[in-house]
Amino acid sequence: MMNKRGQGGLSMNTIVVAIIAIIILLLLVTFFTGGLGTIGQRITNVFQTGTAGYDLDLAVRNCEDFCARAERLSDQDAVSISAACTQTFDIDTDGDGSPDGEYDCTGTKQNPQVPGVSCSVSC
Repeated sequence: MMNKRGQGGLSMNTIVVAIIAIIILLLLVTFFTGGLGTIGQRITNVFQTGTAGYDLDLAVRNCEDFCARAERLSDQDAVSISAACTQTFDIDTDGDGSPDGEYDCTGTKQNPQVPGVSCSVSC
């Protein structure tokens, strides 16, 4: 018969409980040192963007992408219905929390061009 007194291994349940305890401990330390405050602020900013207008940096990146795609189109009809010509953005340019106007990627008679975008597409 084998003597099992000297094996001393940890059970799988003990290992799982230890991992969960370490994760909870790390979350508590992060919370009490203020690390979760920035995450909360980021989440708040995401939901405020819907009422405060489109982020200017995001609008610029989207317009540059839309314009690059439209420049690759060979058919003018396809260009005129592309996002570069049809997408508009309510942008808060002065940071007061409310949109200052509706902008588009190419600058039309109805809407000025998104500040900081150079788009050679003609709609």
